Amino acid sequence: MRFSFVTVGFFLIVLFLTHTFLVVGQCPAPVPAQYAKVKPGNVVAAYFAGWDKYGQYQVADIEPVAHILTHIIYAFAKPNPETGNCDLADEWADVGANFEHRKKVGGNFGQLLQLKKKYPHLKILLSIGGGTYSQSFSQIAQKGLLPHFVKSSVRLLEEYQYSYQHSKDGDMRHHLFQYPGLFDGIDLDWEWNVGMMRDDDIAAYQELIKLFSRALKHKGSFAFYDSFAGFA
Repeated sequence: MRFSFVTVGFFLIVLFLTHTFLVVGQCPAPVPAQYAKVKPGNVVAAYFAGWDKYGQYQVADIEPVAHILTHIIYAFAKPNPETGNCDLADEWADVGANFEHRKKVGGNFGQLLQLKKKYPHLKILLSIGGGTYSQSFSQIAQKGLLPHFVKSSVRLLEEYQYSYQHSKDGDMRHHLFQYPGLFDGIDLDWEWNVGMMRDDDIAAYQELIKLFSRALKHKGSFAFYDSFAGFA
């Protein structure tokens, strides 16, 4: 089937208009005042997923391009709808937790720390949420646990308490994995389908941004990034 230039042009115009109306309907205009001072910059970021450890990609594979990257975004930490905590999605892959046998941070976190020592210009962000875990944000908000969740998330930037059942006596034990200097901020990745957006979720999302921004500014030296508004 052949298409004339007129036909192709018509479809392109329709695509452009559809995209324009959708974007205008979803993106704030004008830009909110709190982001007016944000200027474009040279950011070269790459996501690295915790589950890559089980596939063909390892942290070591970042090194050949580390010199041209500015940011690494580590995906994903998991919002826990039951406790309101922010948990690691895979304790073994993330920190190398393996019952009572490991007492020092390992896994991807340990390797990223070593990478950062070689390339200290790198900024590493902990991404929270993602497509699988995004529905948990709504549940946490409905339970009034957003402040608790933010506090837990900020703590996760520097340490994680690992709970396990001891192999000898069966008692529950706890170990604190610490990795100061690894993360430079948080990437909030709350995803939802446009048709499923509720007013309560929009309000909770805005509140979550405010709480994160306030908490990280209070803690100092950490940045906050949300996938829609950019650095804040």
